[in-house]
Amino acid sequence: GNVVHIYQGLWDYPVKDVRGKELLFFGMISKGKGVEHLIKAMELLPDFHLQIAGRFVDGDVERSVTNALGSGKKNISTDFRWIDEKTKKQYFSKASIVVLPYIWGPYQSAVLHNALSYGKPVVVSDVGSLAELLNSFTLGEKVRAGDGGELANGIKKVYADYGSYSSGIAAYRKVADWKQVGKEHLRLYT
Repeated sequence: GNVVHIYQGLWDYPVKDVRGKELLFFGMISKGKGVEHLIKAMELLPDFHLQIAGRFVDGDVERSVTNALGSGKKNISTDFRWIDEKTKKQYFSKASIVVLPYIWGPYQSAVLHNALSYGKPVVVSDVGSLAELLNSFTLGEKVRAGDGGELANGIKKVYADYGSYSSGIAAYRKVADWKQVGKEHLRLYT
């Protein structure tokens, strides 16, 4: 039939190969985002560094994340506020791997597409439609939701085989290029 699949277009940001142990969680921090599980995973990743950057959606989530952080973790930095575009670019450019530890996600994620736009491999919880792209392209690792150990293992796997994920992202960037996506839409509408 009459069903057509067109990928979401990616921004054409410069891709820098930043193989390393710099992790990024970016975006609105809500109950469904699973940040507490990522904080727990960092106990198993003492030689990695995590940057959490984003704004809390409510006080309950803020208290939960603050409690998970305790008096501070040496391998976690935080920037709890609305992040402007310039700062966002700095965080994504510096990151090696972007982590989406969501425990609920019946939607796609702009953060996922930002990561791919910057050429960053991802570790994504296998919830809802969040990890669908990873079924077709080698963009990162899918892990069981709500499990810090699974997150840590996924991060280690991406780190160990960084090159294959970079190649998968390059392949996806070709089909999700805005010019290609525009042609697909034009073909559909005509």
